[in-house]
Amino acid sequence: MLPQGRKGEKRSLERIRQIWKTGAVVLPPHGDERYEQSRLSDLDIWNVLKHGRIIKIDKPVDLTRYTLRGRSIDGSSVICALEIDGSELILITVYEEL
Repeated sequence: MLPQGRKGEKRSLERIRQIWKTGAVVLPPHGDERYEQSRLSDLDIWNVLKHGRIIKIDKPVDLTRYTLRGRSIDGSSVICALEIDGSELILITVYEEL
């Protein structure tokens, strides 16, 4: 679901990028495990946030979840799901697409 349109998507991406730059990123326990398993670096995730696109927006519980698709530094396709909680970015999961 992408109800926001292009302008809403752009605003959401700008907010996500702004929070990432502050370093206010939270990795929940399951996200931390998936992040370690993926062998993706912070630079890979930043590349997804900087150049990727929002492919899905949903609200599984209280916070809106944004799923992005982009490329890692080496060019592999990466999926990143995250939520914004005030001034923090919660990295739910990140993985390379096969």
